[in-house]
Amino acid sequence: MKTILSLIFVLGLLLSGTPAAFAAEELYMCPMHPQITAHEPGKCPICGMDLVLQEHHDHASQDTPAGTPAVQVSPSTAQSMGIRTAKAGERRMARITNTVGYINYNEDALEHVHARSKGWVEVLNARAAGDPVKKGEVLLEYYSPDILEAQHELLVAKRTAHLMSEAGQKSLLATAENKLRLLDVPESLISKLRSSGEAIRRVPVLAPQDGVITNIGAREGMYIGPETELYTVTNLDSVWVLVDVFDQQMDAVKVGNMAEIRTDALPRHTWEGKVDYIYPDLVGQTRTLKARIKFDLKDAKLKPNMFVDVRIYDATRKALAIPKEAIIPAEDGARVVKMLAEGEYVPVSITTGLKSGDYVEVLDGLQAGDEIVVSGQFLLDSESNLQASFRRMSAE
Repeated sequence: MKTILSLIFVLGLLLSGTPAAFAAEELYMCPMHPQITAHEPGKCPICGMDLVLQEHHDHASQDTPAGTPAVQVSPSTAQSMGIRTAKAGERRMARITNTVGYINYNEDALEHVHARSKGWVEVLNARAAGDPVKKGEVLLEYYSPDILEAQHELLVAKRTAHLMSEAGQKSLLATAENKLRLLDVPESLISKLRSSGEAIRRVPVLAPQDGVITNIGAREGMYIGPETELYTVTNLDSVWVLVDVFDQQMDAVKVGNMAEIRTDALPRHTWEGKVDYIYPDLVGQTRTLKARIKFDLKDAKLKPNMFVDVRIYDATRKALAIPKEAIIPAEDGARVVKMLAEGEYVPVSITTGLKSGDYVEVLDGLQAGDEIVVSGQFLLDSESNLQASFRRMSAE
């Protein structure tokens, strides 16, 4: 009978909420080492942080659907831990391919210089590869018996033209002049020949465009013919960058993609261009795909054979993205620490997608506007995992 009365008395105390013997005592805990607790303020003997008063609440209500415990952190502790947050949001994402390459001449801008008649080089003005030249500049002068003979034909036609009709005169003179033009005799020389009435021994070979001499095959006194390549003149207003693309990157590199290059030789400069061509076969030794990027230059700072770092951008699209520094790598994917409310944090699993610069696409696990931790998240994640471990130990 006495036992029954005692039970009824205890039950009455519980139902009435009397805080007598069952009132919860104040409990202080280290934010980083929850196993360190005390009933009065103090410091953690492990890390030296102030013990934080724990609020009495229903812990189960702060679990995520996956059962991960939420972590309570006071504003002062969050500041000490250096916690920073950012919001998940939509942004334009582009798949970026990072690779290396080297600068080459734009082969579409090469001009090969040949004489159209046989002869001997008598004056050589452009003597070395690398010399800059202007369009119309005299590269060399040579003596050609065939051109000299064609000049005499024009002079004879001019002297005998008065014996013909006006139409015959024009036809005869035009035929003689066109023969000189077909032999690549400059118009200035033909005009001089008409005005002076004397044949000119040496015929100039002119530069076909502005640029630099990248190959020279003539020397003074050398016998040359139409098959002799005298010079190669390259225009440097544009260059090619040849890059190696690895097999896992091939799908992201397409003709027309934007690209930019940097070089250690000029660290403050960036050049932008487009993928101009993708070669049809792989390089035998490296098993990489060769791609060509064309860059138009306003200066001549980039030199052929210079090594460069290359970034190729695929087509952009809008996607939910977060800073890549917020991601915690895990065996089963990735996690981030999400802020539920002021001072309350919980780890959540996410599925990542495209990586673009400093941002990563989030396919699942977050919504636009969610606040995530970008600094200090590893400490919060460890704390949550530790609390989960203690719960499992208590349940056992």
